[in-house]
Amino acid sequence: MIVLKNHRMSRPATEQMPLRQLFFERVQGAPEKTALVLPDGTEVSRGELWEQACRVRAYLESKGVGPRDRVALIGVSTISFSAAIWGTLSLGATAVPLNYRLPEEELAWLIGDAGAKAILSDKRYLDVLEKEVKAE
Repeated sequence: MIVLKNHRMSRPATEQMPLRQLFFERVQGAPEKTALVLPDGTEVSRGELWEQACRVRAYLESKGVGPRDRVALIGVSTISFSAAIWGTLSLGATAVPLNYRLPEEELAWLIGDAGAKAILSDKRYLDVLEKEVKAE
């Protein structure tokens, strides 16, 4: 589980804005503040998470992913997984996190059903992904 720290709303709940914009504002306001505490106790600053998210965004853009595309995400609670979520959202794409604990067959089905333009995954799930790609 990832724990969000220092979460306070600075805007009225009725004001709507994309989540990616809210996160960007938080990063700009205090990049040194803790954004995440990982399961091993490692603290990740907002600035560090944003840097990694920007790298993910650039990678996705280089692969032709754009706003409103879907990106399937498979992984455990790490900074890389969090950066994948924020990088996807910052692009205006939809993050589709998938439960890595599912049996391979179900995971493969969900990947296909999601209609994802891209898949970001930890290395340990490559076998499942290769099976899905071969099935298409």
